Amino acid sequence: LDAVETLRKGFIDLRGRSEPTPELRERLLRFIAALNPEMLNHVVRAFNAYFNLANIAEENYQHLSRREQVRRGKPLWRGSFDETLRALRADGVDAARLQTLLDQLCFTPVFTAHPTEAKRRVLLGAQRRVFVTTGKLDNPALNRYQRAEVVEELRSQIQILWKTDEVRGFKPQVRDEIKNGLYYFRESIFQALPTLYRNLERALNAVYGEEGGKAAIRIPCLLRFGSWIGGDRDGNPFVTPETTALAVRLQAQEILREYLRRVEELNRHLTYSSSLVAPSPVFAASLDADAQRMDALFIDAPRQYAQEPYRRKLFLMYHRLRHNYERARAEGHPEAGPVPFWGYPSEREFLGDLYLIRDSLSAHGDRAVADGELTDLIRLAETFGFYLAALDVRQESGRHTAAVAEIFAVAPNLPDYAALSEEERLAVLGDLLAKPGTPLLYCESLSPATRETLEVFQVMARMRQEISPRAFDN
Repeated sequence: LDAVETLRKGFIDLRGRSEPTPELRERLLRFIAALNPEMLNHVVRAFNAYFNLANIAEENYQHLSRREQVRRGKPLWRGSFDETLRALRADGVDAARLQTLLDQLCFTPVFTAHPTEAKRRVLLGAQRRVFVTTGKLDNPALNRYQRAEVVEELRSQIQILWKTDEVRGFKPQVRDEIKNGLYYFRESIFQALPTLYRNLERALNAVYGEEGGKAAIRIPCLLRFGSWIGGDRDGNPFVTPETTALAVRLQAQEILREYLRRVEELNRHLTYSSSLVAPSPVFAASLDADAQRMDALFIDAPRQYAQEPYRRKLFLMYHRLRHNYERARAEGHPEAGPVPFWGYPSEREFLGDLYLIRDSLSAHGDRAVADGELTDLIRLAETFGFYLAALDVRQESGRHTAAVAEIFAVAPNLPDYAALSEEERLAVLGDLLAKPGTPLLYCESLSPATRETLEVFQVMARMRQEISPRAFDN
């Protein structure tokens, strides 16, 4: 503490002086140089912990300030939906033109693993717990004993943070990087995304209420996510075709777990009785077809949810998703997956079932219920499908050039690819691709590097079929 305070106060003093003070700076640098390695390690960690906690406190303050703005019903901060829509409205953008803009909008944050990113997931979790606990202190209903308990909880969490290794003791593998990326979806994005759309709906009602608000302006799926983790092999020998398949399957498992949790939650809530409501005919037909195909689920309890059509449908949907999840976990071994396979062929069919429930609820006057947790799940499914984030597969272009040149070299009647100009390459490749069944890719004498390059594309084709046609982007 003495060392930290000496440095903290010394550098604050140095920064606050109007004139340069080289002797003070030199004295502080000599103080640092005199610290033994163990003490220096503690000092660096103390400053790092201090700034992390200061950032958390600042984030909490900004969060509180924004909540207060919302509470007062005033125009919101720059960059909010409210401020943006007010600016558009002031520029003469009416509801019809806004609809055109929304229909053309797609925002795609892309996750990437950086070699210098060494922060551990346990540390991210510990910092988040400090943030959440800090928020408890702002509850005006706390009495002084409860407040003291929260302070003590916060003190304990900071102590754990201080005594946790900040960096791994070993270099992270690509699998660790993939799981690090998934952490953010699980911890915040799955909760934040439906909230984002609800904030946009509120802003539409506030700013475009005279033109019908959210009832008149359809909000499309504006958001997609991308990732390089497990697909970016440019100069990284550890990103193999198997790694890319692993990344896609781990992403699929993550989003399917979220769907399973939310479908189970809906099953507990949509307890409508068939004696009190009449589901739509198309929903009833879909339910009957699913129940017949999966009648084995009802062998032990044939009357399960017999009077609760939505719960019965969601029960079947849960088991279908479970099969998709188990197949994703089988990691390329279909024989290890469930038999018979009742899973969804694609995310489109899953979304179709969700739309059926929404439309059926609306048909018997329960649109407000459909607009709750069900709509949140629909937004997630429209955004993430069964793939979570579209993987970019990146490779240094020379590897592809070398692979194509080698394929040309072993094939009869083809030119020297490496000697062709860019225009000539495009022409000859276009001509070959226009002829289906060209057997060039099946030569057994290709080099290991070329075979691996081809295997990347084979993995992509397999994952598109196994997980989702949208599993890859660029």
